[in-house]
Amino acid sequence: MGPGERQRRPTISIYLRAFDRQYRAMPDRRTLAWAYLARPGRGTEVEKELATRTPAEEIAEDVFLCPERPKDARGVFTPLVFVERVMRTNGRRYPLETDTLGRALFLALKAGGLVRPRPWTIEVRATGARNPRDPRRRSARSLTEALKPNLFQRLPEDWIELFKEPGTEVDRIAEAWILPEGDVLLGYTRSEDGMGEGDRPKTTARLSRGEERLELALAFAGVAPESGEGCVVFEGGRVLWSEALEKRGAKVLCVGSDFENKKVKPRMLTVGANPFEYYPEDTVDWLFCDLTRRPLEVTKLVAKWGRKVWARQIIVALKLPMKEKSAFLREAEGLLTAAGWSGLRTRQVSADKDEVVIHAYLDAKHSQRGWQAPFGFDRQLREANSSRKKKHERRAKRTSPLRNVHKSHKQPAAAKKKPTKKK
Repeated sequence: MGPGERQRRPTISIYLRAFDRQYRAMPDRRTLAWAYLARPGRGTEVEKELATRTPAEEIAEDVFLCPERPKDARGVFTPLVFVERVMRTNGRRYPLETDTLGRALFLALKAGGLVRPRPWTIEVRATGARNPRDPRRRSARSLTEALKPNLFQRLPEDWIELFKEPGTEVDRIAEAWILPEGDVLLGYTRSEDGMGEGDRPKTTARLSRGEERLELALAFAGVAPESGEGCVVFEGGRVLWSEALEKRGAKVLCVGSDFENKKVKPRMLTVGANPFEYYPEDTVDWLFCDLTRRPLEVTKLVAKWGRKVWARQIIVALKLPMKEKSAFLREAEGLLTAAGWSGLRTRQVSADKDEVVIHAYLDAKHSQRGWQAPFGFDRQLREANSSRKKKHERRAKRTSPLRNVHKSHKQPAAAKKKPTKKK
């Protein structure tokens, strides 16, 4: 490549060297830390959860800084249950000034892979802003619009063309968290790390509350039933999840004990049975469980479906009214893992409810056992066969042509004497 050609093809590294000389660059990606933003009011639960996996430091209300991010056995990042957002950051706090934040966000995108253009966007959020009148919420809305022109002045044209509006599906997100003290924590988020999944349903249609909860759960799981797959749905008299799955083209069987007083679609297959006593005749593709029961009872029910190989994948909504939520979830994950469920992922997808969603799939070695009969099934079958056999014997005894043969071997009865008339 000649010198003339190098002049005709300016590279992005020219922009990077210019800014590296003028401003302090962010550290290498291998030295960046992880920042966790807890759900509103869930900072204590996140702190307990992080304490069992990796050392963490609370740098602000509901904001934690960790040197590493926990992974599972396959090397995939483990999503924390009560965490709303995760981002890579250098841990430095910046003042709320548009020019300073624009320069720092450029360096954040550089650390996140600026050399290769990808679809990206900017998201600014106020951490711990539970009050709707919090002034930081107004600052977050205005800062989002102010950062775009400031950042566009520093970016190459190919990156400007790939900018998307906030709320769309992108590959990189330039994050800015306005802390309660008024300063800003900056970083970036990568979609391939599973960050921010489940925050919003990936649809533009108007959804009911039940459909929105299901869409959030499917977005978090990253997989959904395909057309024609069999789904067993446990619902407490309401068929919201069943209707949403039916719209997707799945074969739905809704199981509940109080469907007699509910209006159910005629084309939907329903079974008026107790979900804790129902079992399928063959292994189904999916089990969806949305019962307003005690979470330990629901966990044991789902564990039984794993031990008996009655379903291949599960999505379960657990209500957690107790105080020690993290301790119960560790116990529930232990029960499900021992029952054969693998790839367990748990998250609170609805920020305004004490509810978590669990997604898991059946272990391949465990599924080779095939469908197992429920407890007491053999005894019930023997009793049914025994009663059927006795009934058949009674019927044969009545219709047999030799049923009166035994009477011929008996001695003839003595003739009765005629009563004599008294004189």
